[in-house]
Amino acid sequence: MSYRPIGSRLNTYRTAQMMLAKLQHGLRAVTFTTLLLVSVVTVPISVMFTTLPFLLLTIPFFKVPLQFQMHSNVLILWETFVVGLLEHVAGIKIKIFGDSINTHDNCLYLMNHRTRLDWLYFWVPLLRMKALTHSRVILRADLKEIPPTGWGMQMVNFVFIHRRWETDKEILRKTLDYFKNMQKPTQLLIFPEGTSLSKDMKARSDKFAKKNNLPEYNYVLHPRTTGFTYLVQHMKNNNSFDAVYDISIGYPDKTVEHELHILKGIFPTEVHYHFKRYAAQDLPSDSEGLETWCQKRWQEKEKQLESFYKTKQFDGPLAACRDSKYLSFLALLAEILLNGSWIWLMCWSQLVFWYTTLCVVLMIIIYIYARRCHGGLDFMLIDFYNCFYNDRFKTE
Repeated sequence: MSYRPIGSRLNTYRTAQMMLAKLQHGLRAVTFTTLLLVSVVTVPISVMFTTLPFLLLTIPFFKVPLQFQMHSNVLILWETFVVGLLEHVAGIKIKIFGDSINTHDNCLYLMNHRTRLDWLYFWVPLLRMKALTHSRVILRADLKEIPPTGWGMQMVNFVFIHRRWETDKEILRKTLDYFKNMQKPTQLLIFPEGTSLSKDMKARSDKFAKKNNLPEYNYVLHPRTTGFTYLVQHMKNNNSFDAVYDISIGYPDKTVEHELHILKGIFPTEVHYHFKRYAAQDLPSDSEGLETWCQKRWQEKEKQLESFYKTKQFDGPLAACRDSKYLSFLALLAEILLNGSWIWLMCWSQLVFWYTTLCVVLMIIIYIYARRCHGGLDFMLIDFYNCFYNDRFKTE
């Protein structure tokens, strides 16, 4: 009987391990991508498109429209589902340091923009600190035109900006006033840098720093403060401003820059967050003071991130928060079952198929009208509400 050398058997074992790891990586990538892409199509169509035409009719009768309440709850379930994908399918570990979020705060979340995906991972700490319910993200305006996902985001009042201040100022004003009328906390995530950190953007930031006698940064870009100062002042004027959460995000192991990397199954191993809460009374009230305050936070953030990438974690204790894995796993299962049931009904029930088709056609007509007459579904909903609110509720 002949035996293979130990070295040969070890090489075979290592080869098998590598093949198994590649297989697991491929399965994880396919599962994550399939579930995410299916959900961003089915959720807007199966729930939002099929209900919006009827919910519009209820706007005159409720001070907080049923459309806002229902679609906000749909958003919460979907975001929790995405957390489930990140935690259970992608296997990303999230660590949170610093202060916890007061869930009743009217606040701004102020974060550095390391990659294009920072906002996606941010739902994990929000869920763990029970602050997912009222949060919205400020995004680029071109994303709102992508059907059906962008249309769905308009219906739940994500904020889309054009990077033209006069236009964006009016967008922010209308949105902030609408949120106040909804009688829910206003919580917005903003990236003052305006774009993610890259070689090209760093070169532009360094050029700006040199022109204005400012220090050059390696871990952040110089913030644009106009939007931040306007948000703080307008929220204060609305008596709906309690705090700013200064948030730093860091990737101790692998940094994934682009959405396409996620769809290919390339995930960061860990994502770390550091939260620091500043109460409203601790912030300046004038524009110049707020601009200086924001710039100082970014100077501190540069030093904080320099230390982070040396030690691979933020200083200070872990934030007090719950474990989200059980809840996100339930949302993951629920979303899979709901999406699967809807797809099955679309295939086997003519009633569901033709009803959904009719609603999609109606949504296309509504979208064309909203885009031409109001600037989008989001502003159509705001304008409709303001019309009835001014006529009916402000006189009470």
